[in-house]
Amino acid sequence: NKKAQIALATISTAAGVVVFLSGTLTVEALSSGNSTHASADSTGTGVLAGGVLLTEAVIDGATTAAANGDVRAGGLTVRAETGNNAFAETESFQLGLASFSGAGTLARVSTLAAVRATVAETVLIVGGPVTVSAAADNAATATSDAASGGTLSLSVNLQLAELLAETRAQFDGDVENGGAVTIQASAINTASASADVF
Repeated sequence: NKKAQIALATISTAAGVVVFLSGTLTVEALSSGNSTHASADSTGTGVLAGGVLLTEAVIDGATTAAANGDVRAGGLTVRAETGNNAFAETESFQLGLASFSGAGTLARVSTLAAVRATVAETVLIVGGPVTVSAAADNAATATSDAASGGTLSLSVNLQLAELLAETRAQFDGDVENGGAVTIQASAINTASASADVF
């Protein structure tokens, strides 16, 4: 289970303090990729054989780039980018006169793993371009294999792959005599859950 602030970049000012920049203000939070992998396997034999396996792989870390201060600048770039990959797998095999096998997996990129690029209303850009962008590439994969054999046998598989994190680009500031303004949020989300029962 992985829980952390993955990347954080902010600019802020104390009350009553205004920062003046003639050039471009750049705030970036960039992560090369976050991954977590959980796996478990079990094999059992006997007259009565049974086993239940559960695995959980969760990413909770946020990536945030924020311009929150009282700032006057000639241009602005705020960028947040990351990739998240949660992978969980189980394998269970039981053999006996009466046998039961169960496998459950959860792979999740949670709401806490949001990717955000934001600009507060206290920011004023004069004369230059503004770019606020947030990009995410998220994947969650849950696989489980369960097998049981015998005169009486039962196999149960449960798997869940969830992508719950938002990707947001938000500009609440002001622009005077500015250039191009680009506000862009993009995400690639891939969730896969698969099971084999024998």
